[in-house]
Amino acid sequence: MLAWCAWLHPGIKAWLDLSVMLQSARKGGSLLDVGCGGGGCLSFMSELGWSVCSVDPDSVAVENAVRRALDVRIGFVGGRYV
Repeated sequence: MLAWCAWLHPGIKAWLDLSVMLQSARKGGSLLDVGCGGGGCLSFMSELGWSVCSVDPDSVAVENAVRRALDVRIGFVGGRYV
């Protein structure tokens, strides 16, 4: 429901995106980033203590993220382009 409401107010989506990044990492907490690009956000979340991994269909983006020592794999989610 909250995701649907995010489109009703112009600033709420950005606030929701930021609020996820401000969550404290829980011991053993994991984060899956679908479509991580070069891994900037994924790297930031890892620095905050999250165990992170991602999937992205762009092989160049995946190569860049892997160079940053991130667990990123080339692929799709549910057979659809992400």
